[in-house]
Parts: sequence; structure tokens; C-alpha cells
Amino acid sequence: MALKNVKYVLIDENNEPIKNENGSLDIKTAEIILENTAEVEEFNASNLENSNLQINELQTKNTELTSQI
Repeated sequence: MALKNVKYVLIDENNEPIKNENGSLDIKTAEIILENTAEVEEFNASNLENSNLQINELQTKNTELTSQI
């Protein structure tokens, strides 16, 4: 069994993050319990996949912005 803190943001119907009144992301934290090694491994793999997707999206945006300069 493992206890993990997960940070997340809520998204709207357009998959855009919902922001606070000041424009910052409304980051929330939840604590989840993973019951066994398989769940821990699945959780870690999912986090890695999400991180890689975010990196790819940022690289694409960076390339687009760089080409506009």
C-alpha cells in the first residue's frame, strides 16, 4: 500500500484549465491510497505519460512561438 499526493487542476468543457480570479491556475491536492504494487506501477506510468504529453505540448508551442520571431 502507498499513499500519494496528487496535484490537479479542474478543466472546463473545452479542456482548458479553470483559473483563479487573478489568472493563476487553481491547483488542488488530493491524497490517494494505492492498494498494491500493480496500482503503484500503473499510477507512476500514468504520471510519466502525462508528463511526456505536457512536455510535447510545450515543445510544440515553443516551436510555434519561436517561428513567429
